[in-house]
Amino acid sequence: MHWTAPAGHNMIQGLQFLVHIIQLRMKCY
Repeated sequence: MHWTAPAGHNMIQGLQFLVHIIQLRMKCY
């Protein structure tokens, strides 16, 4: 069992979301 703080999990999701958008923009250009 690996325990993670909700705040840390949300920050990781936010970073993954930003990376996903950057990849989409790179595809467009």
